[in-house]
Amino acid sequence: MKSAVRLLLRLLPGLVVVLIIIEIIVTNELVHYGKSVQAIDRQIDTVAQENERIAQNVASASSLIAIEQKAKSLGFISASAPIVLGQEEFALQSR
Repeated sequence: MKSAVRLLLRLLPGLVVVLIIIEIIVTNELVHYGKSVQAIDRQIDTVAQENERIAQNVASASSLIAIEQKAKSLGFISASAPIVLGQEEFALQSR
């Protein structure tokens, strides 16, 4: 029984050193993963801001005022009174 206790006492410091080394390695890996997660979070924030900016650009480009201005710049005009063609005004009538 005494020899088992002595063996355990002799191996205990070595076991403690091994466990400390394992803890350091695991902590280092966790720090690495934490930095990776932070980088991914920053990329997500950047993409979300870009998506919001693009959505605002699409909304402003498709607004009625923007469409009206674009039509005017292309030469379209507003119709003051509708023009209706009757049958007698056709160039060719079927008989």
